[in-house]
Amino acid sequence: MSKPILIDHRWGSNPGACGVVAGELEELGYQPLVRQLTTGDFMFGVQGFGRVGIEMKEVRDLLVSHIDGRLDDELFRLQRDCALACLLIVGPLGCAADIPAVGGFTWTAVDNLIAGRQMRGIVVLRCDHDGIAERIAAWDKYLSRQPQRLVRPRKQHLPYMGKMTERAEVIYSLLSSVKGVRDKSTIAARLADAKSLAEVFSMEANAWREQGFSKLMAERLSAHVREV
Repeated sequence: MSKPILIDHRWGSNPGACGVVAGELEELGYQPLVRQLTTGDFMFGVQGFGRVGIEMKEVRDLLVSHIDGRLDDELFRLQRDCALACLLIVGPLGCAADIPAVGGFTWTAVDNLIAGRQMRGIVVLRCDHDGIAERIAAWDKYLSRQPQRLVRPRKQHLPYMGKMTERAEVIYSLLSSVKGVRDKSTIAARLADAKSLAEVFSMEANAWREQGFSKLMAERLSAHVREV
């Protein structure tokens, strides 16, 4: 029986790319189910791990999404909803010459970006544009090997990012509706601990400034909460 794998239909600059990868996965023995996912681009189950989620980023999108704050929000939600969260980087990225002209990034900065996500428990995978299906299948087979002796419990050195409270989820949604807000999950959790929803939705620009936002962003947030 073919193993099901969920695929989000919205990724890829080429409209037909999703269908091509789905067809390749089918040839490799999977049952691709293309639909709109709430988080991640690929999702499948592995015995002994649970749900495995993959967020796929081409190199340029990796850097742009880091600048506008989408990357960490996407990875946070992937970690929250999956037992194992993976970032699949598609395209060459091995030296300074490979860095796209985005935001003045140097190779060292990109290397630190990737290492930082690994420190937070994100598994980083790589492949070229023609090898997406093969890379996912190879990762699935690696995780499915029995027995799983490579995975050992270890002391948690970094803060655990568990599920947000209902109040934090509402605040997170509010922040997500304003373009350019970064680190939304942390801010939402902090505001949820300190304020009621009524207080958050009545915050003026100066109150948003006290939360660390720039003057421009504080004014945007203040105007937005008056509209909702």
